[in-house]
Amino acid sequence: SKIVERARVSTGASGSAIAFRGEHGTVCQVRSGEGAPELGAPVDTTSGLTKQCLDSGTSLLCNDIANDSRVDPEIVHAVGIRSVAVVPIYKEGEISGILEVFSRTAGKFTGEHLKVLEQLASSVGSASRTPREKPVSDPNRNVHADITLLLESEPAYRVFFRNLIDL
Repeated sequence: SKIVERARVSTGASGSAIAFRGEHGTVCQVRSGEGAPELGAPVDTTSGLTKQCLDSGTSLLCNDIANDSRVDPEIVHAVGIRSVAVVPIYKEGEISGILEVFSRTAGKFTGEHLKVLEQLASSVGSASRTPREKPVSDPNRNVHADITLLLESEPAYRVFFRNLIDL
């Protein structure tokens, strides 16, 4: 998927993946690069950053897996990952999965990277609508709040597009 590739490239990650919840657990559906789980591989949601992200619905950053108690140290040695960023994917107000990037370099990801990933995850969630679903316009929405949100997102988009141009 283009989203996973964009996530990897825009953050400088060595690998990226999207995993969705389903009747057989949370499974890797799309991947790009090195260090990402194989397609169809189950994702452990019983502990660690993935569990914390899915349970809390918040984006998480780990800049040194080797020194972070939230991560199983065996994973570090098995796949050689040092940094991880994970963001939830929402569909219809519920957490349906995660978008995750990985790096072999400690300290690779920043808060700006998380903002870019959150925007990408948002597009995944909206793109996963069934064909019969249509967005509902709210005539009472706060246009000022929409504009403010757009302006606040501008720096993250600038980083995203700058990284794409640098390819």
